[in-house]
Amino acid sequence: ESPENLRFDIALSSGLEGQFFVFVRVLRALNESFSIGLRYELGGFGNVVLLRVNGDHGGHRNPDGGFIREGPHIHTFRPPLRDKPPRAGAEARWAWPLPAEHLALPTAWRAFCQLVSLTSTAKVDKKIARLYTSTAQLPLGNFS
Repeated sequence: ESPENLRFDIALSSGLEGQFFVFVRVLRALNESFSIGLRYELGGFGNVVLLRVNGDHGGHRNPDGGFIREGPHIHTFRPPLRDKPPRAGAEARWAWPLPAEHLALPTAWRAFCQLVSLTSTAKVDKKIARLYTSTAQLPLGNFS
């Protein structure tokens, strides 16, 4: 954890070589600024973030020049990923908007689980809810 972010990582079970992890990061001061991702690690190959669901952290420009102004979105590799594996340290740079209801971390978590075919547990769902409710928007001050 950092002073700015709350975070946790979950190692996933897989029959494949290497290790898959889910990571969750939430900005302490603004709970709609979060990132949920699926990371793959293979010794000697490096780490690759395969997919990431983000809350609203401002605009995003895609490699083709397309622009997402605001709101929750998903980052992926542009298909077809299987034709050319990503290099070590590569990032999922293409973003597509998600419906506005995914601005809340618990709702985005459910969408993430569906996207990556992950079954969450009650314990993890509670941890996600605690992360979301323990962060809050900072007051802007008195404007009178």
